[in-house]
Amino acid sequence: YQPPKDLLRDPSIIRAADGLYYIAYTTNWSGSTFGIARSADLKSWTHVADVPVKLPGNDQKISNVWAPEWFRDTDGSLKLVVSLSKAGTQGPFGAYSVKALDAGFTKFSDPVPMQGLANNYIDTFVIQHDGRYVAFTKNETTKFIELATAASLDGPWTIQKTGNWADRRKVPGFNLF
Repeated sequence: YQPPKDLLRDPSIIRAADGLYYIAYTTNWSGSTFGIARSADLKSWTHVADVPVKLPGNDQKISNVWAPEWFRDTDGSLKLVVSLSKAGTQGPFGAYSVKALDAGFTKFSDPVPMQGLANNYIDTFVIQHDGRYVAFTKNETTKFIELATAASLDGPWTIQKTGNWADRRKVPGFNLF
């Protein structure tokens, strides 16, 4: 798949209720959009939209929207976790969620900050495990993957593991959770 303009980076794919596959992706190194494309067979893709992201009630412009990651919440709704910066590619970045507002994934809610993941976190990937939300997120300052947990997607998030905890070779009795 080649988008109609710009680039495709950080792809995340999900199969939606309509049986189609949807890819969300970073559209450019700078800018305030992410892209959506769809496919019935994972081979042929159609561009759906470049979705603008803006902060509500805030006159600060978003300079970077990176790494959208699909997430299906407990109520079945599809959301994207995105990394946003107001200060350019050097950050700081923060994790936000946006909720799909239509079945075709052309409209999304304003971004909601994921409290506790605002201090230069990027590439945040969320799962649910044992009734809680678990995030794997890159700390852009230390360059390590950190593990955080929360009772809801919006947080507050608590960092559980920092440093080089994910290197199995260095952690005796490695246990993710």
